[in-house]
Amino acid sequence: MITGELRSRLSGPSRLLSNRIIFIPYVYTLCILQIERNVLALTFFEVIIDVGTLKHLKHLLKTTRASSIVKETMWLLSNVLAGTHSQIDAVFSEDLLVNIVNVLKDGDSGSQSEAGWALSNLAVGGTTKQVMQIFKEGGLEAICSVLDTPNSELCSNLLDTLNNVLKIGKANDPMRFSNMLDRIEECGGLEKIEALQDHKSERIYKTAYHIIENFFDVAEEEKECRSEIDPVTDSQKFSF
Repeated sequence: MITGELRSRLSGPSRLLSNRIIFIPYVYTLCILQIERNVLALTFFEVIIDVGTLKHLKHLLKTTRASSIVKETMWLLSNVLAGTHSQIDAVFSEDLLVNIVNVLKDGDSGSQSEAGWALSNLAVGGTTKQVMQIFKEGGLEAICSVLDTPNSELCSNLLDTLNNVLKIGKANDPMRFSNMLDRIEECGGLEKIEALQDHKSERIYKTAYHIIENFFDVAEEEKECRSEIDPVTDSQKFSF
């Protein structure tokens, strides 16, 4: 009965999301309903998906640059990405992850923070395949582009996300993990992470140090070890 009530209260407004005047009150209504029904959060966001909200959000992000709308859209998506694996897949089905990545790169500070939380929730709660979509959609480069932000909370959140994605990549896909490290270095991310080891925030500099020590330093040591153990020169090749 509660689920049916939610559907009836949300299905009508969700069809009108292309109207910017309606969008913000709609999202605030979602926020209030979520607070009222916090114990039913998973059911709540399942209903949000069922009434077609996500496809309207995709259209809205294509047609507006209003910072308030973009920020609230990122907030809503971050909550959906904190849900079940099927709810995460619903975001992927509407190809919304690329929008989140783009907002993180190019959005205003408030929108970037919400986009950062969206990627953070995905990196923590997604399956290995889902988390690796962050890499596939250019999320690592987007994260690195914002690591010099003066917003310490956002910076810390992004470092945690980067750490989670690298940890999953290293454990499950060594070849892709190597590509991840290359991408981060090529986009200037490694230099920024190294600089963050001198950050005034203890949490930030410790996380930055952890990333360097556990991923980049280890990778470099493995390369050096391989070159020492198995050097290949013309003089070592056999002729038959």
